[in-house]
Amino acid sequence: MLLSRVVLSLSFFVLPAALAQNQITVKVLDGRNGHPMPSVEIDIWFGEHASGAPRQFRTGRDGTVLVTVPEGEKTFVVAGAGIEDCRGGNHLYSVDEDVYSVDEGSTAGIVGANHCGKTTAQPVRDIFIFFFRPLHWWEKLPRYV
Repeated sequence: MLLSRVVLSLSFFVLPAALAQNQITVKVLDGRNGHPMPSVEIDIWFGEHASGAPRQFRTGRDGTVLVTVPEGEKTFVVAGAGIEDCRGGNHLYSVDEDVYSVDEGSTAGIVGANHCGKTTAQPVRDIFIFFFRPLHWWEKLPRYV
């Protein structure tokens, strides 16, 4: 009986610590008009470079996805899969150009650059906002080198 009380008492301290994993919300907006982009796939690499296989996520109807940050990771890079990244402007954009801090986003929020239109967004604590756009038909054509 005493042992079960001790185990129950300890579970009140251990269980919340195990459940308190760091999570971030990533929101994908259409850079042309600011509307949420539902059901798009994004790739996230934790660390400072896009190396190895990414973790892939699909946005919900509101253009957001909740991502659990692996323990000890402080930074990440993000890319869209099958959509155009609006952070690039007039140069060939490299995913590794923008490394985002999990801590900074958790305290102040982060908004990525938008070179696809005039749409802007205000930073919101705990939300990472990125601008993408659907590919044009000619961007979907096979590319031969």
